[in-house]
Amino acid sequence: MIKVSGTSVFPTGAETLLARHPEVLIGAVVAVDDEKRGRLPYACVRTLPGSALTADALREWAAGVMAAYKVPCIELVESFPMTATGKIRKAELRPASRMRSAP
Repeated sequence: MIKVSGTSVFPTGAETLLARHPEVLIGAVVAVDDEKRGRLPYACVRTLPGSALTADALREWAAGVMAAYKVPCIELVESFPMTATGKIRKAELRPASRMRSAP
């Protein structure tokens, strides 16, 4: 669970909503620290091959289907770090561990 200004955001809920976009193949949502709101949802998203979808366009689309506090910062990725059992290693998606900052 991610606390955004005291309100709960469940990563799986945000992932499910992002997956409804026709050009999204898979997404994973993690929490990042934010000085103003405590934490924010941060999504790494893989789009369908050949998709021209941008992170900004996906964020705009998400704003139309999610409550404003649930809309994540979005980074498009080519692949995900995976465990031996085929699950996404979410701890490796955090921008700090990837040497990036949230948009």
